[in-house]
Amino acid sequence: MLRAIKHNMLNWRNFRGVSTRSEFWYFVLFLVLLNTVVTNILANTGNTDGNFNLTLTLNLVIDPAETWWTNIFTVVFGIPFLASVIRRCHDAGFKASTFAIFGVALLALNTVIAKTIGAVQVPTGLAIVGALLVTGWVIFVLTRPSAAPHATSEQEVFK
Repeated sequence: MLRAIKHNMLNWRNFRGVSTRSEFWYFVLFLVLLNTVVTNILANTGNTDGNFNLTLTLNLVIDPAETWWTNIFTVVFGIPFLASVIRRCHDAGFKASTFAIFGVALLALNTVIAKTIGAVQVPTGLAIVGALLVTGWVIFVLTRPSAAPHATSEQEVFK
């Protein structure tokens, strides 16, 4: 796992290579665990109501309304994560442009879900179904076995 994290962080500018499934998913696991631990510590520090809130999150957003941690997390890990996603698409045999189209569609659906159009509420059921379909396709791409002949084993990739 540490090799995968190191590999992804050192290759933050490499958008042309490949990432194995394990390399990508160990990096995602690291990001989720790090963000979850720090977010929960910050959310429960100074909590006087006696309740403990637990949040599992991977939030990559830069927004003044967000916490300082979310903004710093996004600045530090956003580009390495994006580079890793694109390398994973290459390894799975997909062009990054195809993934970008679905990524933009997912962001658009997310915006539609979060907003209202005039006085009429957006049909959330339809938007959620669309978001689930796009998310399902993205997960399919990111979990697909390697299409590249080079990746015969994890040891060769991490050398």
